[in-house]
Amino acid sequence: PNDIIKDLEQALQLSAAPSMPLAGPPTDMRGNRRIPLFAREATIRDRPFHYNLFGQITRVGQQQPPLVAIAGWGVVKEEWGKLPFELSATRDVLTFDNPGIGGSLEDANNPFTLESWCDDVVKLAEHEFGAGVKFDVMGWSMGAFAAQHLAATRPDRILAATFIGAQGSRKTAVAGDGAFFKLASKTMPDAQNSFADNEQRLRYYFGQDVVKEEEAQDWEALVKQNMRFTRPPSTVKKQLKLLASADVPLDKITCPVLVVTGDGDTIVPPANGQLLLQQLTHASHKELIVMPNQSHQCWGLCVPRRQLSFQARDSSLATHVLARHIQNFHGSGTTGDVAAASKL
Repeated sequence: PNDIIKDLEQALQLSAAPSMPLAGPPTDMRGNRRIPLFAREATIRDRPFHYNLFGQITRVGQQQPPLVAIAGWGVVKEEWGKLPFELSATRDVLTFDNPGIGGSLEDANNPFTLESWCDDVVKLAEHEFGAGVKFDVMGWSMGAFAAQHLAATRPDRILAATFIGAQGSRKTAVAGDGAFFKLASKTMPDAQNSFADNEQRLRYYFGQDVVKEEEAQDWEALVKQNMRFTRPPSTVKKQLKLLASADVPLDKITCPVLVVTGDGDTIVPPANGQLLLQQLTHASHKELIVMPNQSHQCWGLCVPRRQLSFQARDSSLATHVLARHIQNFHGSGTTGDVAAASKL
């Protein structure tokens, strides 16, 4: 089935792409990049995992190592918006539904730990890219704990890491708005969610100013789309338990690390970014990027009507800016500590 999906994706997207010169497309031609139309499926420990793969349709130029993106509490792969696409000019980017969320299934009785979760991530990367593959990892929110754990415990596999909306040690972490966690834990499960609750929860992710920039009908379409994703109560509960207890030996991380935070994040306040940077005492290179006028999902939002577009104008400015920061970081040959405020 995955071979059929690949053929369909390539045929559909080549037909929609601008005509290419016979010599082959340049590496920055947006029409030569894949936007997944169908989820792919892998079987990991006898469970189906749904994932998307972004990247070049025709390989051109020097390729960077693959990037695996790990989403947060109750979040599905589609909620990365256009960020994976903007990162895929010279690399493959893999996004996936965590166990028991979206299209990935999980037995409600199976434990969910950092160890089991990260083992799934490595097996999924091997399924797509081959045995022993080395890759970059990007974790957002709860997914940052998994990215930290992989960087700390699998230095043989992780080349570089990006932690978005992340905290460091629990001993020094600055707590987020308790109202969000109370709201989300009660209303995130698909059987308990309403439009009003879902809208309120998503406003925490994006912030009021970002939401106001969208047309009312586009924002409504995004909220409704978000409600269609599968979030079983048992999985939401298991993930929350991990979220409340995860702690990683950050001093074991030796790879390059980029820390990203939104200056208006009330779920994981931005002060956590600087604390995390300080605790990465053995990272070979580390940087902190603060995204202005952004909240927890600090690369902005992408409404449904723009999600399958190749056009640059259909990715938010914040998405372009964060993608450029991540690309620059992975191409950087500098060492030491850097802290910067992005300029939108």
